[in-house]
Amino acid sequence: MFKFKKEQWIGIDSEKIWEFFSDPNNLGKIMPPEMGIEVKGIVAHRISAGQIIEYKVRVPILGRKKWVTEIKEISKTSFTDIQKVGPYKSWEHKHTVKAEREGTRLIDEIQYELPLGILGKIGNKWLVTRSLEKIFGYRMVAIGKLFGQEKSNLMGEND
Repeated sequence: MFKFKKEQWIGIDSEKIWEFFSDPNNLGKIMPPEMGIEVKGIVAHRISAGQIIEYKVRVPILGRKKWVTEIKEISKTSFTDIQKVGPYKSWEHKHTVKAEREGTRLIDEIQYELPLGILGKIGNKWLVTRSLEKIFGYRMVAIGKLFGQEKSNLMGEND
């Protein structure tokens, strides 16, 4: 099991950030264009526990793939989605929107497994971790632009 964690601080009220992140239709606004993410079908503008969301996404090496997630848990400040169908053996992503003085801390904690045994472990270091770093780097800038914030920062750890 691999872990990946990123935190971003942004000087915007947590309720506005939560409203944005709790709408699955906004995902494409914060993902790199080369991923070609597309939400399939009609999706409610607010997530709910048990909700299934289907995407099409371009995955490095694998090409365009179907990715189906389920909103597993939801609270006032966080939600967790799990992969039902997709490129990972398993994927669990907890999104936390934490109110702080003069802003909001976004915390993303991902636990995942890759298929292919030892090849998956090698691929994690050279491909998956780099892809996740790129995605979250892009996302940090995109969120800043969407909310009119030039000042935000990104911190992270992974193994």
